[in-house]
Amino acid sequence: MSPIIEVKNLAKRYLIRHEHGDYITLRDKVAHPIKALKTKVSKPEEFWALNDVSFNVEEGEMLGIIGHNGAGKSTLLKILSRITPPTKGEAKLRGRVSSLLEVGTGFHPELSGRENIFLSGIILGMTRLEVAKKFDEIVEFSGVEKFLDTPVKYYSSGMSVRLGFAVAANLDSEVLIIDEVLAVGDAEFQEKCLGKMSEVTARQGRTILFVSHNMSAIKSLCNKCICLKDGKDVFYGDVQKVVSDYLSMSNGEGLVNILNRDRGYQGLSAQVKVTNFEVTNDGVTNPLYINPLAKVEFKVTIKATADVDFSVVLSIKEALRPILYFNSKEISKIKLSLKKDEEMEVSLSIDQISLAASNYNIDCDLFTPGGARHDYVANIYNFSVVSLDPYSSGFNITNRCAVYHVNHQWNINKNNI
Repeated sequence: MSPIIEVKNLAKRYLIRHEHGDYITLRDKVAHPIKALKTKVSKPEEFWALNDVSFNVEEGEMLGIIGHNGAGKSTLLKILSRITPPTKGEAKLRGRVSSLLEVGTGFHPELSGRENIFLSGIILGMTRLEVAKKFDEIVEFSGVEKFLDTPVKYYSSGMSVRLGFAVAANLDSEVLIIDEVLAVGDAEFQEKCLGKMSEVTARQGRTILFVSHNMSAIKSLCNKCICLKDGKDVFYGDVQKVVSDYLSMSNGEGLVNILNRDRGYQGLSAQVKVTNFEVTNDGVTNPLYINPLAKVEFKVTIKATADVDFSVVLSIKEALRPILYFNSKEISKIKLSLKKDEEMEVSLSIDQISLAASNYNIDCDLFTPGGARHDYVANIYNFSVVSLDPYSSGFNITNRCAVYHVNHQWNINKNNI
């Protein structure tokens, strides 16, 4: 049986034009037509958003598509959705395709939510009766029943995404294409969408292409994964391995170049300086995304310019708000000292950091025994936690309900009444 999606040597080229010369208004062009001709247009520059991408997707599979911003993910989905044609190669899709690529994609802004639901179904080739059978399910899932007869142009971005996903997921199509647009919705709706995607693949056998920066969602939902970089498919195959390779490829991207940066703080003795910082988590060095339930180790490399005693302090912050604080002297009672020109690596290990899903940054301080600063590097490392569900309950702890999770135990005392 042929794959439901076949992509062979797919490539997409765009031409980028660069104009040189002074900015000229329409008034200038009318008054001085000769001067307007002096604006020079250089030879168009070729930009390959995709270059020789190949993969197959079997019916009922869920393919995760990952990569940094600008890697070519959205271009790939636009080609598969028949929005734009490829420059080279081919993409074969067998069956009807519904997609959600941008907020409001496929909706007519002047039509109401109700009218757009039926319009989307007709575009997919369904009859009015077939859409009517799915209508109540779509409305219930979207949660916008109060605004069904309001033109979509008045919807917020969150409302548009809710209705767009509800339509795409519930109407009959063999292939469902979802871009990172789900990130516009709130955390509760994102979880609801992820559950729906798992349901339509497991129970209905539909094929899904899912673009996301949420590595936990990719690993838990997808059968296969493809990683794009500079328009090329650098990794393809087993989802766990591709995600691991992608995170390894990202080593150090959250790390500030502290060797060359201007610290910009006064009153530092500079007798000892931070020269390197490294994070290891779940077997990955310097990950952009940290698994909060796996061991994490922070390593600070320090070099002295004089004989000196010092302590190391790491502060983890969320949106400039301090969350966790670690001092090498106060807890572990470690005395750190270096001779001039000596170098040392100090490490901090945490079995489970248990931070809620959010974005975090780390500050690093080197203090004298008296409390004065030797060195201070703000935002020495930035990372994200995309999922925290320690009990596999289906509820993801986010910063809207907590910042930190503490291991604990519930006790039940049931009396027969």
